[in-house]
Amino acid sequence: MARRRRHSDNAALLLMFGVAGAVVLAPVVKFARDNLMVLIAAIAMSVAAAVTTALLWNSRSRRRKELADKRLRAVLPFHSMNDKQFEHALASLCRDGGCRRVEVSGGSGDHGADVQAMTPDGRRLILQAKRYNIKRRVGDKEMQQLVGGLMTWHQFDIAALVATASFTAPARATAARSGIRLVDNRALAAWNSGTGPAPWE
Repeated sequence: MARRRRHSDNAALLLMFGVAGAVVLAPVVKFARDNLMVLIAAIAMSVAAAVTTALLWNSRSRRRKELADKRLRAVLPFHSMNDKQFEHALASLCRDGGCRRVEVSGGSGDHGADVQAMTPDGRRLILQAKRYNIKRRVGDKEMQQLVGGLMTWHQFDIAALVATASFTAPARATAARSGIRLVDNRALAAWNSGTGPAPWE
């Protein structure tokens, strides 16, 4: 008798849930039936938006990769040069950018001035060239030596350290305090390829 009662109670509960579900779902079903075209259009727009977003992301990723490859191709030739060739390459970039009175003066007694020039707008420019392995980083000690040599021996409006490597955070901090501009391998590649500014810009 108890088992029959439990079955009866379970059946009653299922019936109640079924009725409640029907009451809740009925408006949804009616709305879907009455607005079928609206729902189809909304789904189609959502799919189109997702596809467009994916295409834009792929396009931007492809452009970023193409730009990175272009910069890499632009900086690689400098790594095959010796120090003097690198200095002359920077001098050529200065001339191509409209600089005048460009001189390569790099040597043991240059006190940080490997290339000297007059910018297109008449400012005195000094470049220090560091042709390092791309994985090496220019440190703060080298930066302080450059700052000391430039401030003691030269007069200039713009001074920049151009490297085929990158810079440590302390080196960047010293350069910022001293007003020395830094051109790392990425910025050098952009300058060389015409996709980025020259050190005096």
